[in-house]
Amino acid sequence: MKVDTQRYFEAVSLGAFFFSNEAKATRFAALLKELTTRRLVLHFLLITICLNFPVMFAIAKIAPYEVFSRLYGEDFLVVQPDGTASINPDGPAADSLNSFTNADENTFMADNFNALMIQNGYGRKIMLPLLGMAFVLVLILQAAFYASAAFYIGLQRLTGTALSMKERLGILLFSSTLPVFLVAILGLWLPTVHILVFYLTVIVIGFQKNKVALRAANDL
Repeated sequence: MKVDTQRYFEAVSLGAFFFSNEAKATRFAALLKELTTRRLVLHFLLITICLNFPVMFAIAKIAPYEVFSRLYGEDFLVVQPDGTASINPDGPAADSLNSFTNADENTFMADNFNALMIQNGYGRKIMLPLLGMAFVLVLILQAAFYASAAFYIGLQRLTGTALSMKERLGILLFSSTLPVFLVAILGLWLPTVHILVFYLTVIVIGFQKNKVALRAANDL
């Protein structure tokens, strides 16, 4: 277990920082063969969590009134003739809140709505499921991206030598370590855009390192 952990951290280090050194590429390829699939899955989940953090942070910052407005439309609250505001009886928010009083302005209505939704378990009943759906969506995108990228870099061969699917996935996963931290910082300002930047970066780095690893394998 200790040896496997040491190999894992060495693979993380080599995958993040080697670019054209064939000696390091040879060692990196050897480590990928020795690492268990569980370590690759662990690294995949860590990368997904880092990549998903800006998305979850952006969603968590949205006020309840704005969340409901985006989900159900801006008319889910209606103003009554007597000047009071209430939940649209035909809207999905009717089960969460019955009425507002003395809400002549939209900002006042929104503030009251936010306060009452928080008191009624908004974080547990609504925000957590939204965050969970966002994480699952990014997880699916990640799985599809790495599977596709690993397949296509498998077509990049030199003199007929090919790396196994596990090794190609390892190259992509461990090459993602440094980019994912950098794009996560970018994602704090440009959420979702950072995911596209991440994928483009990993594709370029992954193909380059795959070429070096194939050259090193041919020299053995």
